[in-house]
Amino acid sequence: MAIGGFLVKGILSDMGVQLHMPAFKGYNRPQFSSDEAAVSEKKTSSVRIHIGRAIQRIKTYHILDGELKLSMKDITEEIFTVCAYLVNFQLPIVRLQ
Repeated sequence: MAIGGFLVKGILSDMGVQLHMPAFKGYNRPQFSSDEAAVSEKKTSSVRIHIGRAIQRIKTYHILDGELKLSMKDITEEIFTVCAYLVNFQLPIVRLQ
């Protein structure tokens, strides 16, 4: 899931990943129609809940809860990535039918 402004659709499709992006109203109108808003909210909320579950699983490791030494600032992304990899080894969040 991504918000507008990120040009990742081509990269993700090459990897076989499906991108979910909320509707974008553009600059030429003041707001969505009520139908567009309802459809957009339904689509994004169904995906957003799974993202929240994945983030919650990452947080269960509690590695990044406390203060980190300034000398560790270069490896914080790697620490987060390892936690995300460990979550990927858990049971799936979404069951495919």
